[in-house]
Amino acid sequence: MAFVSEVFTSVPITYSTPLQEKVYQVLQTLEMTFQRVETDEVITMADCQQIGVSIKS
Repeated sequence: MAFVSEVFTSVPITYSTPLQEKVYQVLQTLEMTFQRVETDEVITMADCQQIGVSIKS
């Protein structure tokens, strides 16, 4: 099973891509709340579903 962090409501300390940085800038500009988690790299939808289940727990 992939690593899943605690749920965060703040922007990441570092960004993986320029697109990721832009998304968080837009969320802040629009004053939209969000939740995010950090995970290991996942490849399949089954992996994504497991992450979703662990977040709900």
